[in-house]
Parts: sequence; C-alpha cells; structure tokens
Amino acid sequence: MRPKDMRRWVADNLLMRKSAIEQALPWISWKAIDFLQDYIKPNLRVFEWGGGGSTLFFLQQGCHVTTVESNEGWLKVINANCQRNNNISGSMEMRFIAAETQAPEKIKHYIESVRDGAPWDIVLLDGLERSYVSRLDCLKEVPGTVRSGGLLVVDDSYRAMYRDIPEFLKGWRREVFRGLGSARLGVTQTDIYYAP
Repeated sequence: MRPKDMRRWVADNLLMRKSAIEQALPWISWKAIDFLQDYIKPNLRVFEWGGGGSTLFFLQQGCHVTTVESNEGWLKVINANCQRNNNISGSMEMRFIAAETQAPEKIKHYIESVRDGAPWDIVLLDGLERSYVSRLDCLKEVPGTVRSGGLLVVDDSYRAMYRDIPEFLKGWRREVFRGLGSARLGVTQTDIYYAP
C-alpha cells in the first residue's frame, strides 16, 4: 500500500467524508485513478455503464463522455453535480435506459448500448449488477467497441464472479491496480485492459 493512498483514505473517510461524486473521482482504486490521470488527454471518447464521480472526473479532463444510467434518481444526482461543477471542460451525453424495470427489451438495450457511438477510447464497466443483468453481460459486448490501444476499466475486479474476465479477454493486456480507493472503506481492485 502506498503511503499517499493512506493519506488520501484518511482525508476521504475521516476528515472530508465526501462521496466520490462530491470529489469528482471514480469510485475505483487510487492507483487506477492516478494511472488514468496520466493517460487521459482532452477529447478522448469515454463510454461508461453507470455514472457518478467518474463522469465528472472524465469531464474535468476534457473528455467526451457518454454515460448509460439505469436509475433515474441517480441520473438526476449526476446532472445536479455536473451543473454545480465549474471545472468541466468536456462534453456529456446521458442515456437513461430503464433496465431496472426488468423489461427484456430495456435490459437488451442497456447491455448493447456500448455499440452506439463505438469505437471508444475508454470504456468503464461499473454499472448495474442484479440477478437479471450483470456487468459480465455488458462485458460480452466490449470486444470490437474499444479502439486498438484503448482501455477497458473494470471496477471491483477482485470479486469471484469476475475471475474469468482475463480468459474472456485473451489477447488484451491487463494491468491490476489493487489498493485503497476514493471514498471506499477497504481495499479494492481495478483492472485495466488494453484493446489489441
């Protein structure tokens, strides 16, 4: 564990007590956040299943962000935080898809939404995870939607349900970022894959 991550964790959880969206940071490991800050250039095209602090983070870096959100209430929270933020230099497209209704056509549209606008420079997989739709369902749509050399960011990759992702993405280079994260109580893992 890096000392600077411990200082950030103390500031996040004990001093500021701000959520990831209030800090305009992705809810991923600090190591992955630092990597992305070095990697990102203005005008990159980002697609994310599930918005929040990551949406603001990418917008502040000057990216063009397309966010697919399944929860209308959370979508309003994201929009309100974007309107209050004075550091946004990118552009945003919010797509609300009511997948939480469990309607098969909505679930299908949510899963396949990454195709609309592809290829992307960065895809963030951090959305809906329920019995009727999973991030793994979304993952199956990713090959062919990320430009060569672009990134797929997989949050919570320490979970047992995601252990087969490296096999599924055979041929994609993987970097593992394990440690403390923004507004998180414990250690997490974020895997970043480079599209072949």
